[in-house]
Amino acid sequence: MRVGLSLINYTGPPAGILSGVASYAQQRAWTFDQDDHTPEGLRRLLTLKPDGVMIGSSDAEVFALLTSARVPAVNIHFNPPPAAMGWVCNDDHAIGVLAAHHLLSRGHKRFGFFARTGWGVDDARLSGFSETVASSKLSVSVFDGVPPVPPAERRAYEQALCDWVSALPKPVGILCVNDHFARLLANACKRLGLEVPSQVAILGVDNDAITCSLSDPPLSSVEVGAQRQGYEAARLLDELMAGTATAALKVQVPPVRVIHRRSTDAVVASDKFVAGALCHMKAHLADDDSLDVVCQRLHCSRRTLERRFGLHLGVTPSQAWSRFRLEEAQRLLVDTDLKLAVVAELSGFREAKYLSEAFKKLTGQTPGQFRRNASLGKGFAHEDATLGDGP
Repeated sequence: MRVGLSLINYTGPPAGILSGVASYAQQRAWTFDQDDHTPEGLRRLLTLKPDGVMIGSSDAEVFALLTSARVPAVNIHFNPPPAAMGWVCNDDHAIGVLAAHHLLSRGHKRFGFFARTGWGVDDARLSGFSETVASSKLSVSVFDGVPPVPPAERRAYEQALCDWVSALPKPVGILCVNDHFARLLANACKRLGLEVPSQVAILGVDNDAITCSLSDPPLSSVEVGAQRQGYEAARLLDELMAGTATAALKVQVPPVRVIHRRSTDAVVASDKFVAGALCHMKAHLADDDSLDVVCQRLHCSRRTLERRFGLHLGVTPSQAWSRFRLEEAQRLLVDTDLKLAVVAELSGFREAKYLSEAFKKLTGQTPGQFRRNASLGKGFAHEDATLGDGP
């Protein structure tokens, strides 16, 4: 099969998508022709008579060219293509939910969302974020707009951003629609003399390693399932080319996890007992400390701590500790090939069955499902014992 790629190829998610495509293609006798994602680039690809095309576009002219050519196609983009084409995209609502839980777990009670006007992706991410925050009887302030190119207009836009973040009550946790916007916000905070993360916690999306590391401080970010997107897009295109695709031509890929760096690495709960407990929990994930030990160190009763957690965070202390431990378990499942029993021990769940129960309750997935989904397209191979969800 000859496959045309009309995609952007650079660091971050697009490069991850191509990695996932390549991983699937290793199982097939595919050859690739690649061009840019413009109508002109697609026209050049179509002259080569591909059996199928993968695109990353919202351009109506691109869609019209593909429809006219009657070539099987899959769009890897947040904007939908025509109904007859395959579509693989992020589960943006789930991204918002995951981001909210991350900031809530650090004790935040004030929230912002930095959007880009005209991007449909904003609506789903904001709805997931605001709905989760609203479940704790809290609300979200939104700043949106399109960063202009002319320097004079850009200065006005940056001043409006500074005015918005300056007026927000502090501390505040802000989700940005992507890492580029998160870096813009970090720069605005620096100009204003606002401390990140103690006054403003900043969370991006995409986990673009270069953008996140160039920011000061380095940015926390929601890691999207880019490799899985590429793998699923290649699988769906394979079915379309073979004529075996089902009616379900849309595939939503859930986010992998939050990669936490310094931009959200602060506990900001206003209650001293809640803040002290959260700090202890973050620092003692794998210890045998019980909640009673935490209470002894804070010089408060268990009933008092539970009441204050409910009042300030809307969760129990045990639930808060489980969320910190879950973040560590996710890191170990993605970054290592450790067996489930070892992951459970190192993340503080003690036994694999307890990890599996907590994982399923908090994420809707088993640890094995999470690891498979996170590694899909990366070329990882795990033994069944490593992926197992039981003890």
